[in-house]
Amino acid sequence: MDDLIKQLARQRMFALAAKARMDKLILTIQQTGSYQDAELAYKDAQVEIGKLEADIKTQALDQFGKDGNKHPSSAVEIKEFEVVRCDMPESEIRGWCLVNLPGVLKVDGKAFDKAAKAGVVEIATVEKEPRAQIKTDLSDWLE
Repeated sequence: MDDLIKQLARQRMFALAAKARMDKLILTIQQTGSYQDAELAYKDAQVEIGKLEADIKTQALDQFGKDGNKHPSSAVEIKEFEVVRCDMPESEIRGWCLVNLPGVLKVDGKAFDKAAKAGVVEIATVEKEPRAQIKTDLSDWLE
């Protein structure tokens, strides 16, 4: 096992050095005027794309509302989705579900585990499970 830990320490060191070199190269490139111009052009294009897509969708939905045409263009299609709406506070919905649809309620796993560890969940047991953990700093293992 000691040999494996030494190998792991070396590989972690190599990985950190490689990451540092990559970060330095990326920073060097990002500081060039060419990169900054390209980045600005990309951001501007993304903003314009968002506006154009929103305008196209608005026009398509307006036209659909007038004539029911689901294909206002060869590039645009209107799709209809079933959307559930409930004008009731979540606490009331939860209460209704407890009585009428208990199968749809989800267990909060973290809260359940916490309660089990506190000893208030009689249907669960708490056991110790061994797991191996390797120290993050293995510099002592480098030769």
